[in-house]
Amino acid sequence: MIVLRILGWVLVAAALFLVGREALVWQETGDWAVIPTGQLWFELHRESLLLLQPVIERYIWPPLWDPGITTILQWPAWAAVGGLGLILLLIGSVRPRRRRA
Repeated sequence: MIVLRILGWVLVAAALFLVGREALVWQETGDWAVIPTGQLWFELHRESLLLLQPVIERYIWPPLWDPGITTILQWPAWAAVGGLGLILLLIGSVRPRRRRA
């Protein structure tokens, strides 16, 4: 569970970094330029994004890709990364109940 919490905090920190990056661009240009999740993923690791679509459509379930994942890829990157981080923090903080003997 500690691994989930650490990964969750890393993703929340990354989301804050992405918001800060957007704010800096806004300060320099005067326009708020949202970075979509799909664009960020494409810039970080193009091959995995391009491989994900055919795998999901062929082997898992085609409607999961469109409209499911394509909608998430259009969200602001800070929202998707931060949301995943918060979910991992919540899962990581759940402690199993102790049984009384």
